[in-house]
Amino acid sequence: MGKIDIAIYCLLGLSLIFGLIKGVKKNSKLLIFVFSVLIAIYGGIPLGKWISTLPICTEQLNNVFVNIIGDEDLMHLPLSGLNSTEINKLLVEGFKEIHFPSFLIGVFVSRVQMFHGNVAQAISSSFVYMIVVASSVLLIFILSLIVLNIIFSSLKKSVLLVDEQGKSTGFGRLIGMIKSFAFTSLFIYVIMFATVLISQLMMKNNNYALQNFLVDDLKLLSDNHFSIGKLFYDYSVVFLNWINLKI
Repeated sequence: MGKIDIAIYCLLGLSLIFGLIKGVKKNSKLLIFVFSVLIAIYGGIPLGKWISTLPICTEQLNNVFVNIIGDEDLMHLPLSGLNSTEINKLLVEGFKEIHFPSFLIGVFVSRVQMFHGNVAQAISSSFVYMIVVASSVLLIFILSLIVLNIIFSSLKKSVLLVDEQGKSTGFGRLIGMIKSFAFTSLFIYVIMFATVLISQLMMKNNNYALQNFLVDDLKLLSDNHFSIGKLFYDYSVVFLNWINLKI
């Protein structure tokens, strides 16, 4: 177990103890929001990825974007037989051809799903993927808000969370533990997000010190090694892959 894993387990353990002691108050709006965000991220993203592989997305919806993109010669160039560097270069030029905002090109290039067709089809697959995943995350977030608001509204009317003396019940302390765990998880994710961002920026300047530490400590090159730090790292990289691309 690496140093990062130990630190994360300690933080999560302390958060559970703190939540148990503190319990939960009847004001749960922030708690509901945090829960909804976590559910949207960990539920909406996998759901969106799965939906984006369905024929309605890979065929019908993708063709809609192909027709919208335009008919420039560059868009008809095939990607088959090219290496990753050549493909990335063509895709970047393709996004520039349609006057796509330059600061977002890297994000969308990293989300291309179709590499066996031409440039237009590849770019379209990226648009479909991003829209479907974003829609899934938003839908799960809204549904979570509605459901959790209904649940907590019912709990507020009872003495399940707080007894008549205003003290947290056993169930209230359990919810407090979950609340503290969720907030701490979100805090760890923000820290990991910032760490990965710094590492990526350092690598652009040929400084691999921080990235080498992350690779060694989290065992990033080992597919069979579970690491809770690696789990947070992977979700951070999802939003930061584009920084590696030199556009």
